[in-house]
Amino acid sequence: MRKRNKAGLVGLLVAGASILGIGAVPANAALSDCGSSRFCVWTNTEYTGTLWQYNTTTASGQNMGISSLANKKSYSIRVWDAENFSGNSKAFGASYATNNLGIHNRYGPLTWNDAIRSFQQGA
Repeated sequence: MRKRNKAGLVGLLVAGASILGIGAVPANAALSDCGSSRFCVWTNTEYTGTLWQYNTTTASGQNMGISSLANKKSYSIRVWDAENFSGNSKAFGASYATNNLGIHNRYGPLTWNDAIRSFQQGA
C-alpha cells in the first residue's frame, strides 16, 4: 500500500512538472546541466541530487527540499518560504548561483535550505 502511494505521488509530481514547463534531471546533475535562461534548483547541496529546471517565471506549492539553486535568467528571482508568495522572502539576482542554501539566513537561526515553497520573477 505504501509503495503504491509513493508511486502515485511521483506520477502526480511528474505530471504537474510537465504542465508547469519544468523538468527533472537525474541525481548526478551538476551546475553545468542547468540550461541557459533557466531557473534551476537541486535537492542537495553542491548542485547534486535531482535537478529541476524551470522555464516559467512563477511557481507556488513547491516542497522538493531545495538545497542549491542557479538563476541563469536576466532578472532576479524572489523566493518565499510559504505558498502563494507569502511569508519570508529573499531575492536572488540575475546570473546568481549558490551551492548551499544553508548559508543564506531567513530569520533567526533558520536558513533557506529546504525552505522554498514559491518563487516569482523580479518581485
